[in-house]
Amino acid sequence: MNWLNKFLLYIFLLPKSFYKKLGCNMQHLEAILTVKLIMDDRRPSSFHQMRKQQNNKKEISNATLWGMLSSLFMGLFYLMVFTMSDDYTTNLTLFFTLFVVLLSLTLITDFTSVLLDVRDNFIILPKPVNDRTFVLSRLLHIIIHISKMVLPLSIPTAIFITVQKGFHGLLLFTPLVVLITLFTVFLINAFYLLVLKITTPEKFKNIISYIQIAFAIGIYAGWQVLPRMIAKSNGDFNISKYKWIKLLPTFWFANAWNSLYTLSFNSTSIVCILLAVLTPIVSLWVVIKYFAPSFNQKLTLITSGSAETNQPKLTKENFSKKNYSEWWAKMITKSGTERMGFLFTWKMMMRSRDFKMKVYPGIGYMIVIIFMMLFREKKVSLSEMSAAIASQTSSGRIFILLIIYFSSLMILTALGGIVMSDKYKAAWIYFITPISKPGEIIAGSIKAVTVMFFFPLATVALLASTGFIGFSVIPNMILAISNQLFIITIMSMSSVKYLPFSTTIYKPNFLSVIKNFLMMIIGGSVGVIHFFIYPHTWLVLVLIPISLAATYFLFSTIGKYSWGKIISEYRED
Repeated sequence: MNWLNKFLLYIFLLPKSFYKKLGCNMQHLEAILTVKLIMDDRRPSSFHQMRKQQNNKKEISNATLWGMLSSLFMGLFYLMVFTMSDDYTTNLTLFFTLFVVLLSLTLITDFTSVLLDVRDNFIILPKPVNDRTFVLSRLLHIIIHISKMVLPLSIPTAIFITVQKGFHGLLLFTPLVVLITLFTVFLINAFYLLVLKITTPEKFKNIISYIQIAFAIGIYAGWQVLPRMIAKSNGDFNISKYKWIKLLPTFWFANAWNSLYTLSFNSTSIVCILLAVLTPIVSLWVVIKYFAPSFNQKLTLITSGSAETNQPKLTKENFSKKNYSEWWAKMITKSGTERMGFLFTWKMMMRSRDFKMKVYPGIGYMIVIIFMMLFREKKVSLSEMSAAIASQTSSGRIFILLIIYFSSLMILTALGGIVMSDKYKAAWIYFITPISKPGEIIAGSIKAVTVMFFFPLATVALLASTGFIGFSVIPNMILAISNQLFIITIMSMSSVKYLPFSTTIYKPNFLSVIKNFLMMIIGGSVGVIHFFIYPHTWLVLVLIPISLAATYFLFSTIGKYSWGKIISEYRED
C-alpha cells in the first residue's frame, strides 16, 4: 500500500473510540480497509483501460496516486473558469457544474466495479466479522474513494478563493463542496436505480462502457472548447441574466456562496441558500431510506443473473443486425475463408467491450478535431458553410473533401484495434484450421472494418452533397470514395499484419509511428491533388477506374498472405 493510502487510512481510523461504541472490531476493520485500498491501487481506471498500449503483463501498482494526480490536473484546469467573468456567481456555477459532471462520471466509470461488487458477501461475511464492521468498512471505503477525487479537484479552487477572498471565502466554500458531493452521490444512486429498472444487468455493463467512452470524448472536447469560450467571453459573461439558470442545482450553491460572502440577500438568494443546504441533506435521507434497500435488491442481479439473462435472445433487432452483416458479407466477400473473417471480425467489433474502449474514443477525438477545424473561425456559421457548399466555392470544396479524406484517421484507429485483444491466447483456433491462405481472413476483417466505419460516413456525405449541390457532384464524390478505399488498402498493408484479435496489446515502435505518419501524408496529398482537379469532370471520370483498379490489385495481395509471412510477424512480436 502506498504512502497516500496509508495516510488516508490513518486519518479515517482516528475516531477509534467512536467506531468501538458502534460495535465495530478495529482489527477487522483495519484489515478489510487495508486490503480494499491495496486492490484499488491495482485496479485500472478508465484512463488506464483506454490507453493500454504497453504490454499487458506490467502490473498496475499506483492507480490511486495517478488517479489523484489526474484529478489535481483537472482541478487546475478548472481555474480557467474564473477568467470568464468578474462575477463570482457565474464562475462558481461553472466550477460546480464541471465538478459534479467529472465526479459523477468518474464514480460511474471507475468505481462501479467496486460499488456493484457483491463478492464481499461471500468472502467476508462467512468469516467471524460482525455486520456492523462489515457495513462500516464498506461505507468508509466509499468515503475514502470519493475523498481521493474531491480533494484534488477542489484544492486548487480553494487556494485560489483563499488568495482572492481571504479565509472567510474558504470557510464558506468548504461546506458547500461537502454538500454538493452529497448531492452528487444522490444523483449517482438515482442513475443506478433508473438504469437497472429499465434494462438488464448485461446491458447495464454495456451502458457503463459507453459512458466511459463518452467521458473520454467529453474531456477531450471540453479541453478544446472551454479555452475558446473563455477567449470569447472577454471577462463580461454573466450567467445570472438567464432565467432558466435558477433551475440548475449548481447555481444554488454558487449563489449561496456569493450571498453569504457579500451578505447581500434577496428572495432569490435566500431560496438558493435553503436549496443548497436542504437538498443534499434530503437527498442523503432519500438514499438511506428508499434507494439503499432497492439498490441492494438490484445489486444481486448484476453478478447473479440467471442463465436465461446471460444467453442472447433472438429478437427482431438481433435478427436484422445478423441479416445486415450477412448481406454485406455476400456482397463484397468471396465465400469461404474471407467471408468467415468478415463475419467473425464484425461480431467481435459489435460485442467486444475491449475493442470499443480502444477504438471509439479515438474516433470521437477525430470528430472533435474535424469540428474544431471547420468552425474555428468566429465568422463561420452553418448557414454560411451550407451556402459555400451549394455554390461550390473553394471553402465548400474543401469541406466536402475533408469529410471523406479525413476519415482515413478514423479507419486507421479501427484497423489497429482489430488485431489486439486481451484474450489473444484463444487465437490458437486459427492455427489448427485447414486454411491454406490466412491472408483471406485478414482481407475479410479489413472489409468488415471498412463497411462498419467508412461506408456509413461515405453514404451520408454522398447523399448530403447531392442534396446540396445536385447530381454534378457525384463523379467527385465517387472519386473521393475510391481514393479513400485505396488509402485504406495501403494503411491495411502497413498496419494489419496479424490475424484478427490474435495478438496482445503492444507498444508501437518508432517504425510503426513513422509508417502511420507517412499514411497521413499520403492521404493528405491525394486529397490536395483531388482539390485541384475537382472542376475538371472529364479528368475525374478518367481517374475513377484507375483508382478502383489500383485498389483491387493492391488489396488482392493481402489475401495472398501465406502462413510463413503470418507466423514470422508473430515471432518478431
